[in-house]
Amino acid sequence: MIKLNNKAFAVTTVLYSIIALITMTLALILGIMSGVKKNQDDLVDSIKDELNNNKRSMIIEGIKLPVKKAYGCTWVRVFHHNTSNGLQTNMFLNEEEVAKVNMPNKQSVLGYLDEIAITLPATKYEFLLEYPEISGYNWWYQSSNPWTTIIPDGDFNAVVPDYREIKVSWKDHYWGGLAKSTSNQTALNGSIGHPAYYYAIGSYQCWPNPCRMPEDSTTLTGIPGPDVSIPIKQSVDLWMRIA
Repeated sequence: MIKLNNKAFAVTTVLYSIIALITMTLALILGIMSGVKKNQDDLVDSIKDELNNNKRSMIIEGIKLPVKKAYGCTWVRVFHHNTSNGLQTNMFLNEEEVAKVNMPNKQSVLGYLDEIAITLPATKYEFLLEYPEISGYNWWYQSSNPWTTIIPDGDFNAVVPDYREIKVSWKDHYWGGLAKSTSNQTALNGSIGHPAYYYAIGSYQCWPNPCRMPEDSTTLTGIPGPDVSIPIKQSVDLWMRIA
């Protein structure tokens, strides 16, 4: 057995203390670095989540609009109307409200389509019209902003400028794209060149008139939709392609 004198013992003790201190310090540093990395990973995940959330919505004039991917494209919902309660309070008040509103059953930025379109490289007005109650959709392109396009009544075969079908489920009731309504019952409609106002977007009145009374749960009212068999629809969504 090796015996250490007092001086050697003291030196050895100091060395052991230094080694222990270094070990503890390294462990502490590694622990801190591990914590920092975890915090960084959490932050990265948070940023990724935020980015993904941003991809699912778009802010237009302070209104958060849903964004979805469908049929190989990316769409922002520029108009939503749900009339399921059948009451007049669920209808649009005037054209100003159709241009911009953000309510649970009425959401629209139709007055700002040009601001959205200016960011697009080519096909500025490509739309997807959907009715949640039924299958199918109308997907088309037009070169004119429906909010400012007026097509006079008279030519029942009329379509909006540069109308091009991509995939269209409904053509009844003189469908030909979307334009300003010649009827005072709605802001826009798809019955181009005809006084009818099917494919109504921004309805001011229930259809058929009048809206049902609050205590009446049997009368079916809504908005003019696409198909001939049951044209009354409760809800409509208009999407605009952004990518």
